[in-house]
Amino acid sequence: MYVLAVVEDKLKTLPGQFEGDAAEVLIEQIEIKYTNKVLVGVGLCVSFYDFLDIGDPYVYPAEGSSHQLVKFRIVVFRPFVGEVLTGKLTSSSRSGIHVSLGFFEDIVIPQNLLPQPSIYDVNKNIWSWRHCPNPEEEPDEFNDLALEVGEEVRFRVRTINFVTVTNTIKEKRTSVSSESRAGTGDGDEGGGTRLRSSSSVGLSSSASSSGGADGGGDGAPPAPMQILGLMNEDGLGSLAWWG
Repeated sequence: MYVLAVVEDKLKTLPGQFEGDAAEVLIEQIEIKYTNKVLVGVGLCVSFYDFLDIGDPYVYPAEGSSHQLVKFRIVVFRPFVGEVLTGKLTSSSRSGIHVSLGFFEDIVIPQNLLPQPSIYDVNKNIWSWRHCPNPEEEPDEFNDLALEVGEEVRFRVRTINFVTVTNTIKEKRTSVSSESRAGTGDGDEGGGTRLRSSSSVGLSSSASSSGGADGGGDGAPPAPMQILGLMNEDGLGSLAWWG
């Protein structure tokens, strides 16, 4: 779930910070600049880990601040494709459900990757797994196991999407790079090879962004990092189902 990423950056130290401990000043700058930010293709930065190299500080003419090239490692949240995670179901819609890990909210399980067969109750806004206790026999009835908002659920990471939005006067361009497992079937088994792909979608400057699994053009910018999960395997879904 967590990995160490190497980052190289030129950091600026203000004159008022010269009297402080040099390492602590640099760490503070790194935390402010990177913590809780998504590095595209890397993941969500959590906290500074250690320094690998600290260059000499330079002061440019007519500027009192110093600048130095710093290479460091930072703890990054980036689950691997196929990893099983547990989170809280935060919302449901016709297109699927949203799950939160507490510190990361952009997790979507689309309806075709929910336990199958699943049905959606429009009045209650709830998805339910239509479970058959004896699948080898002709079922007389099903047990509808609900996925209720607020309960703990288990899912497997299927795809990680990184989104970059470029805004210009002429157009808005959204580039998406993805990492997913091999196989395009809804119930493809784990252990497949990771696939990396990228795409770029051009939008007019007046076009609104679509949001998450709902695809609701509410004008909200797309999440820079989104996890697409699946629950259509044994042991996944609500923790209450499996005792």
